Amino acid sequence: MRRSPLIILAIALALVLVPTTAHAAPMDKAPGEGKDLYRKDFRGQQLAGADFDDAYLAGANFNGVSLGKAKLNWVVASNATFVKARMQRVTMTNSVLDGTDFTSADLRRARFQDSTGEFPTMSRANLSGANLSNVYFLSPEMEGAKLVKANLAGAEIGEAQLMGADLTGADLTNADLRYADLTGATLTGAKLTGAKLGNATINGRTCAADSVGACR
Repeated sequence: MRRSPLIILAIALALVLVPTTAHAAPMDKAPGEGKDLYRKDFRGQQLAGADFDDAYLAGANFNGVSLGKAKLNWVVASNATFVKARMQRVTMTNSVLDGTDFTSADLRRARFQDSTGEFPTMSRANLSGANLSNVYFLSPEMEGAKLVKANLAGAEIGEAQLMGADLTGADLTNADLRYADLTGATLTGAKLTGAKLGNATINGRTCAADSVGACR
């Protein structure tokens, strides 16, 4: 039996409009959904260029490990330790870094964009040229860190401990530095346009609560 042109058109439209699994919207991605490496000890290994994307690395030990150019995007690295690790140009974006310890690590030109963490430690780490734009770090320990020409645009690092840190030429545009302690920090050439500095301490002076772009 021949179908009328109208019926054929209706069937065609139905096939176009009915959603298929091939075109279904992907679920939101969450960090740490890949390989489970909980509390794994990597000390003594050479892991330059290694791919740890999506791994669950909570409590893992990378102290002193060479990780140059390694991929650690979308990982959960809560309470993991990277003390004195060599991590030049590592990428660690969209990751969870609660209590993660990067003390004295070499993080030159590392990328941390959009990562989050409560109380991460980066004291005395070398973060020169690193990209920390749009990170959310609550009360990060960054005492004595080297952040020369680092990108912290839009970073939320309230209550940061930045005593003695070197922020020469750093981009702090629209960063949130409220209640941060920058006693003895070097800010020569740093970009502070739109930076929130309310109640921050800079060279022994506490900024007014509404300070933006400059300490008042």
